[in-house]
Formats: sequence, C-alpha cells, structure tokens
Amino acid sequence: MTFTVVTNQPGVLILLSGIALASRLGVGRAPFVAVSFAGIVLMTVLGRIALGPLLGAAKDFRQTGAGPVAELRQLASRPLLRASFRIRVWIALAIVYLMIAKPDLIECTVVLAIALLIAIVGSVGRGRSPATMSAREDAATPPARPIGGS
Repeated sequence: MTFTVVTNQPGVLILLSGIALASRLGVGRAPFVAVSFAGIVLMTVLGRIALGPLLGAAKDFRQTGAGPVAELRQLASRPLLRASFRIRVWIALAIVYLMIAKPDLIECTVVLAIALLIAIVGSVGRGRSPATMSAREDAATPPARPIGGS
C-alpha cells in the first residue's frame, strides 16, 4: 500500500490512525473500539457505494472538459446519495458517543443499531425534495420573485 492509496481512501486513513491510537492507549481490545471500527468500515463502504458513480463521472468531466452537466446533477441528486449521507452522519454520531461513554459490547451494538435504525427510517420517511423533482414538476413550479429593489 502506497501513501497515495491511503490518502485517496479517507476511511482507511481514519482506521489506521484509530488502530495506532487504540494500541497506544491500551484499549485495542475494548468493545467500544471494535464496534467503532466496524462503524467506520460501514461508513467507508456506504460512502464508496453511494459516491462512486458521482466521483467517476466528475473525474471524467474534469479530464475531458466537456460533458453533460445534467448527468452530474442527476447523480448528485440521487436518493441513495442523500440516504447514505444521513446514515453515515448517524453512524459518526454513534461512534462519538461510544468513544465518550465507553459502554460494554451489548450497549455498543444497541447504540449503533439504533443510530442505523433512526437514519434508515428518517431516509425512507423523507418526501421528495426539490433536488429530486423531475423536469416536468420543476417546470410547473412558478419562478421565484425577487425581493426588494425597484
């Protein structure tokens, strides 16, 4: 593994620095550390799945200098991307809680499961946002009026 591979993968960098810190503090075998690492791996996998197509299209767009910007907008407004972001934020909040409270294994698992449940239910329960509206719905929306001025 070279340095460029590590810097291109933020999850790997976070995981490696976390392992080093856990071993230095002597808590490498603590349950909250293991569950936190599992959460970090889950966040990395979700980020790669959700952001992969968008980052690939952006890289192609940057290299060629021309291409359909509408495709980038469409990829950026996918519901999977938004749901993945919410899930990763809730996992990160659960990890912060685990690092502060240092609970036992069952509590750690319950905290991470509750965070995932809240994130998934919140993502499923969300209505259609303006970013995911179709062109037909967008055309039916009246234009915004300017505020103030003459």
